[in-house]
Amino acid sequence: MVTPPAPADPPADTGDTTGTPVTISGGRVKVKGRLRKATAPITVTSPAAETAGSTGRVTLTSAGKVKLGGVKVVAVLGSKAYTLRPGQTRRVNVRLPSTLRKIARGKRTLKVRASAVDRDAAGNLSEASKRLTLRLPRK
Repeated sequence: MVTPPAPADPPADTGDTTGTPVTISGGRVKVKGRLRKATAPITVTSPAAETAGSTGRVTLTSAGKVKLGGVKVVAVLGSKAYTLRPGQTRRVNVRLPSTLRKIARGKRTLKVRASAVDRDAAGNLSEASKRLTLRLPRK
């Protein structure tokens, strides 16, 4: 008779079951570079309560529906991964699409939503979002 293998030990309970979301700063963000290779510097701050820091991804989407190719959609403008130490503030440069002027319909500003999905050392997920206004370059 064959005996089944013993079950693996469950992970040690650290008591940390909730993640603390990062803070997204700013209201107006000036887009850097030329329009074809533009980046938006988004400032994120890791909470000091997370003793081992956090990793995650910042994603920029249009704040409302925009018309692209005859269809109204919420456009995903770009995303960038980050790693932060506890309490660290860092500027994350999110690369924007070359069609940004078309998405903004020729205007110099574009309202966007910056959302950050974050994972702490214990594996807990947290999410934060903030509405921002991108100030686009002239050309």
